[in-house]
Amino acid sequence: MIRILVILMLISNSMQVFGATETGKFTIGFWGDAKSNIENAFVNVATYLVNSKGTKIDVHFMNGDFTPNGTTADWKNAFSLSNVRKACVKDYFFMSTSNHDSKVPANYQANMGTLLPSNGINNYYYHRSWDVIGGERKVRLLVFDLYLTSTAEEQISYFREQLEADGHDPKDWICAMWHAPSFPDMTYKWVASSNEHEEFKAKFVNFLLEPEIGGDFVFNGHAHNYLRTHLLGDSGVLIDTISGKFGPYRSPDSLRGLIHIVNGRAGAFNNTSKNWVNSAYAPAFNGQQGLVTRIAFDDSSATLVTDRIQAGGVVDKGVDSWKWTKFAPPVDTLPLDTTDTTGVDTTKTDTTVAIGSANNMIFDAIHIEENGKGGVTIEVPFAVSHTIRVFNLQGKQLNRFVGHMPGKYQWQHPAGKTGIYYFEINIDGKKQIKRVLLLK
Repeated sequence: MIRILVILMLISNSMQVFGATETGKFTIGFWGDAKSNIENAFVNVATYLVNSKGTKIDVHFMNGDFTPNGTTADWKNAFSLSNVRKACVKDYFFMSTSNHDSKVPANYQANMGTLLPSNGINNYYYHRSWDVIGGERKVRLLVFDLYLTSTAEEQISYFREQLEADGHDPKDWICAMWHAPSFPDMTYKWVASSNEHEEFKAKFVNFLLEPEIGGDFVFNGHAHNYLRTHLLGDSGVLIDTISGKFGPYRSPDSLRGLIHIVNGRAGAFNNTSKNWVNSAYAPAFNGQQGLVTRIAFDDSSATLVTDRIQAGGVVDKGVDSWKWTKFAPPVDTLPLDTTDTTGVDTTKTDTTVAIGSANNMIFDAIHIEENGKGGVTIEVPFAVSHTIRVFNLQGKQLNRFVGHMPGKYQWQHPAGKTGIYYFEINIDGKKQIKRVLLLK
């Protein structure tokens, strides 16, 4: 039995298992604002969704504006359109409330009550999660309500309880949805002067940005345009113009953010005026109807493709396309470099050796523990650019690990030797050394 003693040597400062369309992936479709069926877009999208069930997408999310004014006649007319009722079926279709539903709330409940999940009282807000076959991450949907519920606090409290009960891990994918865009100037200018429950949305965003929640995407409509933002933080502050190249968890305390996607092009009236801010992509011409955004999730990435669905199911692919690597497996082991003998100064054994400066909390979160196999496990619990090198007492490099995502590395001496080893942890150019004593 090998024990290890780690000495700090240096401080430089409701689930559903779902058969995915492809093993190891889970694909969602996102669309919205279909109410007027302009250019027959509602019918085109519905036909596409019916044909895509279990082949191109697993579930689809609709951000609201299902009807023009929420009247009985509006609901009847919407469901009478070709393929709409076939596309909007329980466990395949999920929707948020809209400002039009608030005109006749009883009709919303009457028509959606048997189709959407319930929070125990109504289906104005709810949570669903899916286990991806062949994967480790869950895909979660949090549907919020801006119009029919009394407070944002009661919704957030509900979601906290749901996530805890369902064993949520911040590494799970979280898609949140509510109707109106999160920030007024993400969409047409008139929204800035209207009161689309801005205080609700601010609280929702702050909740999703909490480290233990780890939100990823916010889906909105209401604006009859298309927009995908860069990585944004609280109040729409731009975090990363690479749009989350390393994911939203680069460190425990900073650079967490959300990608906001507005898609209101499934049959509402045309509106091409725009006042985009912090947008990663917005079409030069924003009048295309029948847009469906597909996102395929696996353990390490989200691949987005937004298509235009035309009459007869003809698909104009790639109006927008993008891939975000979030939890890529770290580079487990690089080729051993025995020529590098410029490592740590092993003649110094006190605790005052200085080779840089760094946030102690970040280094403290990196754990080195016995792995039960005669070696150690090095765990990096958050996404941050890092290099970890292993040296012996003579300053000879024995191994090197490089990555930028959360993960675990396994190391043991090739000859199984016990003794003292040095682990140099380099985070964004700032270093710390941990002295590890392997004992039998």
